[in-house]
Amino acid sequence: MTILYGEKLAREVRKLMDAATQRMWVASPFVGPWGPGIRKVLGVEWKKARNVRLLTDIVAGHASPKSLELFSGLGAVKSLTGLHAKLYVGDDRVILASANLSQTAFERRYEVGLMLSPSQAKKSIAVFEQWWKKGKAVDPKQVKPGIAGRDTDAAAKNQGLTTLWESNPDPGEASAEKPAKFGDWDYFVEQYEDLAHRYAKVQRIWPTQLLFSEVDALLNFLYHHQANVVSNKYTKKKPRRLSESERDQQIRTFARQFKKWYESDDNVVESQTWRRDHARVVQRLLKTATRRNLSTAETRELLKQTNAMNSYAINIEKVINNNSKPTIRKALVTLADDSIPVQRRLRDASSQVFGLGKSAVQELVAFNEPAHYPLRNGNSNAGLRFFGYDVRAH
Repeated sequence: MTILYGEKLAREVRKLMDAATQRMWVASPFVGPWGPGIRKVLGVEWKKARNVRLLTDIVAGHASPKSLELFSGLGAVKSLTGLHAKLYVGDDRVILASANLSQTAFERRYEVGLMLSPSQAKKSIAVFEQWWKKGKAVDPKQVKPGIAGRDTDAAAKNQGLTTLWESNPDPGEASAEKPAKFGDWDYFVEQYEDLAHRYAKVQRIWPTQLLFSEVDALLNFLYHHQANVVSNKYTKKKPRRLSESERDQQIRTFARQFKKWYESDDNVVESQTWRRDHARVVQRLLKTATRRNLSTAETRELLKQTNAMNSYAINIEKVINNNSKPTIRKALVTLADDSIPVQRRLRDASSQVFGLGKSAVQELVAFNEPAHYPLRNGNSNAGLRFFGYDVRAH
């Protein structure tokens, strides 16, 4: 165990994060705004780490949405109410510190930290994992700036805090930070799981199929086939505001309507097996892509399994005609690699292949891992918003 303080604390945290290739985890209730201040502490090399996590406490109102958005686009962000500890984890090494993740903490306050021994680091990582399981997924766009947005030179001077030392050089950004397309993925999945559990308490009409598949069928019904297509307008309209009891009542009402419609002669499109069948095709072709380039016919077959691409056949041809087979293969291998955080897989694959849109990559991941992830598209998003879940417009 080594005691760290002053500029040495900032330098060792930076050194730890620069070297991280597998695990980059931070626990900090206060998270300052992304920019030169935090870059001086963390650097930018950590963005290459395969497993990025930020645990904070958004209830306290001390986390910058901009920083949360950045982290969520590279890995995952969760909130644990009452969090006060500060942990900086790089691969299998840990620094336990008094300093929050902010420029003020590392340059204007007298903070101390401990570089833990390997055995102590192992125990600390286990504690982090326990807390992570207790945390709730976060959609950064729903987080208000609070006082974290005021972690600036002017704000520090107003508090009588002067610069004690420079933490580290600012490495700058290789390019302008792009908004995180999939920063709300974990939050969406958590809300979907809540809906699925509530629905399962009402009924299961396909007991041999995955629960997510049946819930997707319910959401498709609300969007396309229910008498008033009640969820359709929630593609853009704000989510309904429902109490817990009102949400349960609405789920009961429309679950029963769905069952009645499914079993009637009016249903000529829905079946309990098509999602399973599509998943099998996607799994087979993604597995093939890990070994070789897909043929044009195979690529077309793969993309036709998604609702997003199959609804507009021209989009399939756009992908095939504007991307090389190796480029498509690289994106598909990325999507299939479950050792990489889903948000990063989705971001990288959609940016690598021209024409492979947001809905398509999310559906491919869900079909490839149907027990873990629900299908996400305009229908499912609108359905969640209809039931009062505050997910982003898709």
